[in-house]
Parts: sequence; structure tokens; C-alpha cells
Amino acid sequence: STVALRYIGINCAFTAGGTVSNIHGNTIASVSITTSSGATTANGILCGINVTAGNANIGVSAANTIGATTGTGSLSATSTTTGGLLVGINSSSTGTISIQNNILGAFSCSGVTAAVAGSIAGINVSGVAASMTVSNNIIGNTTADNMRGGTLGLTTANSLVSGINMPSTSTGVINVSGNTIRNLSSFGSGTTAFVRGIWTAAASGSASTYNIFSNTITALTSNSSLATITSGQAGTVGINPATGTNNNVYLNTISNISNINTGTTASFVAGIISANATNASIYRNRIYDLRNAGTSVSATAPSQIAGIIIR
Repeated sequence: STVALRYIGINCAFTAGGTVSNIHGNTIASVSITTSSGATTANGILCGINVTAGNANIGVSAANTIGATTGTGSLSATSTTTGGLLVGINSSSTGTISIQNNILGAFSCSGVTAAVAGSIAGINVSGVAASMTVSNNIIGNTTADNMRGGTLGLTTANSLVSGINMPSTSTGVINVSGNTIRNLSSFGSGTTAFVRGIWTAAASGSASTYNIFSNTITALTSNSSLATITSGQAGTVGINPATGTNNNVYLNTISNISNINTGTTASFVAGIISANATNASIYRNRIYDLRNAGTSVSATAPSQIAGIIIR
């Protein structure tokens, strides 16, 4: 389409400070959109559930299913303008938000030419919430590459793929626990492309505390040529808390994380990267099966693999 279409399955703006509203037991599936919009933030070009104001429980008492529990392409977005974002659940509310027990899978977002990328965010926290809990969600089904940004062998632009993305720093304590994030793939080969399981905004001096624990992150694949780890934000990483005070990252299992780009510039694959945070505690995590196909042999900028990096 030459029209900048954007689609939201369930769009809610509740009364700020009002009674907690519940969004649960819904199924949003079999949606395909082609658009000239390249929206890359908040609810993007296609979004399952979007909450812009008020207090809300999303899932909690009964799971919302967004996409499909098997297979690929249940939610499909094609943009003619680079950068289009497909989002499962977005919250831009400043209220108290709980996102729990939801099932997301089979997302596909790509352009039709090499220079037009597509991006994915399972859960996107784009607002400064007063309280935020993200727990026990399943992001990605058991089918390989079912959460896919870009097209392998075609996309040379920047596919940005996240399981749980928290670009806005919520206040107080943020709990992210018990989530399963699997089979995410970023196939764009651009210099800022990435796949990240769980990550935050990059900012120094934040008083917020992130408790990220008991999550399982597996089968993340990137074709990125991102050569830096500014604020810990590498091209291929399981968990990246890049802000906060007294963060706790523990009891997570991170495995099968790979960069498939064979380029000769520096590249990084890591289980956990912590940056900008004050007094962070990272302990009792299990990290294994990390792979990097990068071919840099530079003494100062090699292709690297690390279980944990502290910046």
C-alpha cells in the first residue's frame, strides 16, 4: 500500500489513577498488513495490544494469545519504508502495569527490497510506568525463526528484534521474571541491527531498580554487522540492563545465542551485558552455547564471545 496504514488489535486508554482494568483471554491472529508507514516506536505499524493510559493488567488472570503457538507468519507486516515495527504488546502508560501470562508467537516483519528492514518487539514498554511487572510470558513459539525481522539473504538494512524491550525507564522497581523468549531472528545485516532477549534504555543515574530473574532465553539469531557495544548494546545479546541502581540479574538461563554474520569487522555475542548501572548484582545465571561467525582477527577489535560483560 502507498498509504501509511497502522493497525492495533486492542487499543486502550484508561483513566489515569483509576481502577485497574483487565485485558485478558483474547486471541489476536491472522493479521497481515502492507503499509508505507515506517513507524519504529511504541505500537509501530502493527500491534496486538496497546495501552496508552491508566492502570492495567494485561493477561494476569487469563492469557492473551497474540499470533500463533506454532508455525510462522500469523502476524505479518510488510513496509515499503525502512524501519517498520511489529509489536505484540505495547504499554506507554504512566500508571501501574502488569503484563503476565501472555502467549506471543509467529511474527514476521520485513520489507520487499534489501534496503527496507523490518523489526519485531514481543513486549515493548515505551512509557514511564509508575510500576511495571513483566512475568511468565511466552515470546516465540517452538518453530525456528518464528519471530523474524528482515529476510535472510535479502535485507541489508537494520532489523531490530527484541523479546522484551524497555526503552523508557519506569520508576521504582521493575520486575521481569519467569519469561520464556525463544526463536527470535534478526536477519538484516545493517550496522545497527540486533537481536536482544531483554534490554533497557541506556542511561546513567537512574534510581530505578531492575530485577531480572528466572527467565529462559534461547535460540536468538542475528545477522548484524554492529561493531560496537556502546552502553552494552551489542548486536547479539541475551540480557542487557543498561541503566538502574541496585539491579539484580539472577537465575536466568541463556543459550543458543548466535551471530551468523561472517564479516571482518568487530562483533559481539554475549549472554549478559551490564552497563551504566550502579551497584548491579549478577549471579547464579546459566549461560552456554554462544556462537559468533565473525572473522575479524584485529588485536584491538576482534570478533568476541563472552558470557558476561561489564561496561
